[in-house]
Amino acid sequence: MKDSIRDKIFNYMFDTLCRSRRDDLYRAVNAMQSGEKRGKKTFALNKWFKQMTGETAQLTPQQLDDVKSTWNDIWDTGLVDPLWVQVYSDKTGIYSPEYVGSDVHYYNVEWSRIDYDYLRAFLDKNYMDVLLPCVKHPATLIRKIHGLYLDADFSPITKQEAVEKLHDNLDPGVVVKISRASSGGKGVRFFGTGSSRDDISQALDADPDIAVQLVMKQHPEMAKMNASSVNTIRIICIMLDGESIPLSAVVRIGNSGSRVDNFSSGGVGCGVRPDGHLNDCGYTQKGEKYDVHPNGFVFSEGFVPNFDKAIEAVKRCHMRVPMFGVASWDIAIDESGEPVLIEYNVGGAGIDIHQYNNGPLYGKYRNRIISEAFKNYAERSGTLDFNYSIAHGSVTLSSGSKTVSHLVIPSLIDSKPVRTIADSAYKDSENLTELVVDAELEEIGYLAFYHCKNLKRIEFHAPVKVISRSAFNRCTALESLVLPEGCEKICTYAFRTCKILRQITIPESVSVIEPDAFLESPNVVIHCKKGSAAESYAIANKLKYKT
Repeated sequence: MKDSIRDKIFNYMFDTLCRSRRDDLYRAVNAMQSGEKRGKKTFALNKWFKQMTGETAQLTPQQLDDVKSTWNDIWDTGLVDPLWVQVYSDKTGIYSPEYVGSDVHYYNVEWSRIDYDYLRAFLDKNYMDVLLPCVKHPATLIRKIHGLYLDADFSPITKQEAVEKLHDNLDPGVVVKISRASSGGKGVRFFGTGSSRDDISQALDADPDIAVQLVMKQHPEMAKMNASSVNTIRIICIMLDGESIPLSAVVRIGNSGSRVDNFSSGGVGCGVRPDGHLNDCGYTQKGEKYDVHPNGFVFSEGFVPNFDKAIEAVKRCHMRVPMFGVASWDIAIDESGEPVLIEYNVGGAGIDIHQYNNGPLYGKYRNRIISEAFKNYAERSGTLDFNYSIAHGSVTLSSGSKTVSHLVIPSLIDSKPVRTIADSAYKDSENLTELVVDAELEEIGYLAFYHCKNLKRIEFHAPVKVISRSAFNRCTALESLVLPEGCEKICTYAFRTCKILRQITIPESVSVIEPDAFLESPNVVIHCKKGSAAESYAIANKLKYKT
């Protein structure tokens, strides 16, 4: 019975809220969902990583303190999960507090450096040789784009002609790839001697967008690693000061009999040293360590020919697409020793393969990369009265309610001090009649309360340093105001067209009042201390004042 009554009361309150403040409810929910979205992704990613790698040794209290100290600049955001340091340190046997969490990399570093508006078009494999002519590519036979069959030069052909073209090249073989939205080796099929025209036809029907290339013959040194797969070097680069900086390089080696080398498809990764020699061991995606590949290949005996040329090729390519500030490049080495671009990946390309094999991803660039990624970081949420963001330990209020009549600006939100009311936060809020400011503010932003035409009373319980340009412009119902001690600056048009404003008390702490702060407010009388900046301003601008 009690539950039934409670449910009825809740439903009544919810219905009332929807009727009276529907727009505020939508705004607040959208803001909260936006703030929670990345949190849900992070939770899922961390859960996957933990399940993938299994139980690992806990960090010691000293190591946890070390992680906190290392990531001190962003520790308070709650985004640094020691789990990543714990797993990488346990699996590799090399402890470092600088291992980067994939969530921080994906959802902060990459998001701050990649222009995703370009992404869908620029990752179509059918256009890589056109977009990046500065590097060698596998020979293209057929392009299927939006369901239309084209030859290598983009001339239209029939599907039957495409099938025949591929059938004529079964020696050395062809590879059919879905050209968009494919990853981890999915959607890749190989055809060689013995494949039928029906097999090829069915593969071409798999997707409206397909790229077909000749199977390339890799260098003998690369074939030694695993003969059945084209083994590629995954090189991750980041753009810094207009230059592409390679952060890590790992050779990806397929399993015996596998045609693909992908880490996520069971391949093994091994770090490549600057001279092209491989590390002494490799790792699977689960963090399993091998000194010898399951196929018998000894990692320490491995070598990538012309590795320096591969690095230079990747840097040239990256300069063609600088809008992708972080990119991972897959390079094969052909039988003549030339680097060949197989594909490149932007956004979400795994970094675990790099950190297992080469240690913390960002290396000497870590502080710089993190500081730039979090320069404009803010945690966002909302209430019925306003949206807010938390950045660098303080709160900014924005997107205020158009329904609220009595507004209280709190001193704290989520235990963080409220410091700013953003530009245009309550602009044109016709229902607002009373404003009470409990927060110690750095600034009331530009147009923050512009044209709040029914705002009659403002009460400050704490200092506000700056009242920005037009902050209370056209507040035509405002009659009197006492600015708090600690206020330092009143900007141009701050109280313009406050036509019935008769009295404003300006404390001695105000040292700057900009021109036209009270333009078209003909009835205002400034109350101030003798000898203050406010008195000087009133005299200079021929305004009434009392000391």
